[in-house]
Amino acid sequence: QAVQFDPNYTAAYAGLVWTRLMAWVYGWSHDPKLLDEALELGKKAVSLDASSPKAHVILGDVYLWKKRHKEAIAELEKAVSLNPNDADALSSLGGALVFSGLPEKALGYIEKAIRLNPNYPEYYIFNLGQAFFQLKMYEEAVTALQKSIIQNPNFMPAHYLLAACYGHLGKQEFARAKAE
Repeated sequence: QAVQFDPNYTAAYAGLVWTRLMAWVYGWSHDPKLLDEALELGKKAVSLDASSPKAHVILGDVYLWKKRHKEAIAELEKAVSLNPNDADALSSLGGALVFSGLPEKALGYIEKAIRLNPNYPEYYIFNLGQAFFQLKMYEEAVTALQKSIIQNPNFMPAHYLLAACYGHLGKQEFARAKAE
């Protein structure tokens, strides 16, 4: 008899990965073991259910934070292949491509994620702003980053990147004010 895995079990592993990853990302803990634990749990989630896009997304996100970009992209591409309409997978893949220096390839994924999830979290639009910034499309980056800040005024990376955009646009007083 074939063994069937309870999808809630895989989801539980994904939840464990996510809590460790967010503790690291938001600086709630600086324990370097957190990312290692998240990686092992993410691998376990994928091994339990390789057909779960969520498991691949979470593992891809961990690889990205561990700066293992090729592995991150591979996991996120797998997630998108399993569900081409998974907005989180599309946005995460776009973000990984941006961090890998491929902003032109990232745009389509991020824009599709935004279309599929009109109530997207701020990091979707932040990823879009980063892509525009890398492409030297500073006005577009400003628009995206301002939307990200409206959604989450405490998301500091959006403020930093917005200050850089203003600097590139020659709007020094805006850049200084935003940097402060």
